[in-house]
Amino acid sequence: MARDTGARWAVLNGLWTFGVRDFDELLDAAGPYTMNGVTGLIRCPTLVLEAENDQFFRGQPQRVYDELTSVKELIVFREDEGGGEHCHEGALFLFHQRTFDWLDTVLGR
Repeated sequence: MARDTGARWAVLNGLWTFGVRDFDELLDAAGPYTMNGVTGLIRCPTLVLEAENDQFFRGQPQRVYDELTSVKELIVFREDEGGGEHCHEGALFLFHQRTFDWLDTVLGR
């Protein structure tokens, strides 16, 4: 954490979010938060978004998408579009456009 500001932020934010005092408590508190056994229960149309270079959740959107049995779509935001980072920072207009286009399609408008 002394050298990696991203790791420092993630741990400090996690401590604050979960209201715990140290890293061990954070691991215990975060442990139950998993999609294991949940994705197969989702029945509604689902949009999964992935950032090509996501530093926090690389590969997880594809894994969720693969496990879904509902109607689904995966949109990958690429670095060359400006949306390759976590939360598609740098391409929020593109993120909004693709998300609302998907909603329009799914909701039948």
